[in-house]
Amino acid sequence: MMFQFVLDLLENTTSHSSYNKFLNRTFQQERFNYDKSRLVMNSTGEIQFWRWEDNLQWNKMWWRPSDICDTHNHCGNFSSCSKDNWIPCKCLPGFRSLSDNGHRYQLGERFQGCVRKSQTPCLPKVMATANNDLIFINLTKIKVGNPDIGLSTDSEANCQSICLNMCSRCNAYSYSAKYSDRSIFSCSIWTQQLPTLQEDQDDGRNLLILVKRSDIESTAKSCEPCGTYIIPYPLSTGPKCGDPMYNKFNCNLLTGQLSFMLSDGKSYRVTVIDEGNRMFYIQTNDTNRCDDSSSSSYQTSSPFSVTNWCSEEDEIQLNWAPAPEPHCDKYVGCKNWPHSTCIAKSGGENRTIEKPFNLSKAIDSSSNLYSHHYLNMYGGVCLCTQKENRPQAW
Repeated sequence: MMFQFVLDLLENTTSHSSYNKFLNRTFQQERFNYDKSRLVMNSTGEIQFWRWEDNLQWNKMWWRPSDICDTHNHCGNFSSCSKDNWIPCKCLPGFRSLSDNGHRYQLGERFQGCVRKSQTPCLPKVMATANNDLIFINLTKIKVGNPDIGLSTDSEANCQSICLNMCSRCNAYSYSAKYSDRSIFSCSIWTQQLPTLQEDQDDGRNLLILVKRSDIESTAKSCEPCGTYIIPYPLSTGPKCGDPMYNKFNCNLLTGQLSFMLSDGKSYRVTVIDEGNRMFYIQTNDTNRCDDSSSSSYQTSSPFSVTNWCSEEDEIQLNWAPAPEPHCDKYVGCKNWPHSTCIAKSGGENRTIEKPFNLSKAIDSSSNLYSHHYLNMYGGVCLCTQKENRPQAW
């Protein structure tokens, strides 16, 4: 509401009205007394609205940008920004940093934005909705720029189908069956590069980002993303994904927020996950956490360990130990496991493919050649042994 009063001041008007086409009514908003008010821009470019109060002092009632994430495209395209995190910027799930050269982003540096890990395929309309590798990541309470296309559809399924059938043009969509001041259309679609998304906005919308499943799940057992957080294997948010030893994380599906539970049973907000260094940060909101008496309350157990009690701001740094090899009593144990080796038996002889490759593709593409699949543990490596029906196929 305060923002509208500022706009009225800039437009030299004293009142504002809005028309609701669905109710066929015009609503007149209350008048604002601009006496003893001023609108200024300070030396950093911040716009401020001040008002002289009865206590004989100026009160800053409104300002923009309101925080670091409110700056336009602060983190670059296809990224998200959280004002509550020590490191505010990160790439959206399924995207990689433009400056991804092994250097870890630090506060104060310019985040360059992100690009897709791999391009979404351009499929015929019949295949688009049936392609299992294309999925939508659901982000909640997100502030995003205006859509490129607005449509009226009778269901979210139709809105999603339109997005999929736009070939590789569609990056995201949002559906709302309720009318709001934001848009008169129920289906909104973004075809251009998405500027920085602002997280945890009370007036934000649900936004669904189109990505390839293979770009967000490193193994068949990887957990699905939690909001803007990718959950790398072996970290686990439930009994059906990740490794049970690492099941200390919880995903709030309503807010898209990830939390981690310490040994005392209390859960703390996760702010950063660094898969390459097997490291993550939790937010304690405890200004005394660096004291010896306070640090003893933040305990965890194997395979996790606290590596820095006094990390930046109010955050604690933790690491996780490398995951053991997956249990290979089922095919899913080897599927997409990055260090698997495939041994094929042909004519009584073993044939080893030494360099790592995509095991799932090898099995799926040759399903008509093999009648049996054997999964074994060999030398600490997950192996898939295949008995061949047609030796001449090799």
